[in-house]
Amino acid sequence: MLEIFIVDYLLHIVGADAKKKGLSVSRWKAYTLFTWIGLELAGICMSLFLFGELTVAGLLIAYLLPILGNVLLRQNLKKYPDLLEDNLFGPDSLELLPIIVY
Repeated sequence: MLEIFIVDYLLHIVGADAKKKGLSVSRWKAYTLFTWIGLELAGICMSLFLFGELTVAGLLIAYLLPILGNVLLRQNLKKYPDLLEDNLFGPDSLELLPIIVY
């Protein structure tokens, strides 16, 4: 049950970051969801391979792996520039600056 709230929170945060960057919100939400599900299944398979059964340590691996994957996903998203970071006064304000010729 707690996992649903964590995934919902991550979807909200990643969507807001993608919107701030001017990227597709639904695409980054899908990346987040598929990263979580895929790495959780990989963590379960890894814990079954290591321990032979699903133990507490195996569940810890199964939940830490998707958290780590989504941290890396958000770091990748933060590398993109913001929409307003390119130019303080907007995209066309550089055309208004006088050209200095030496």
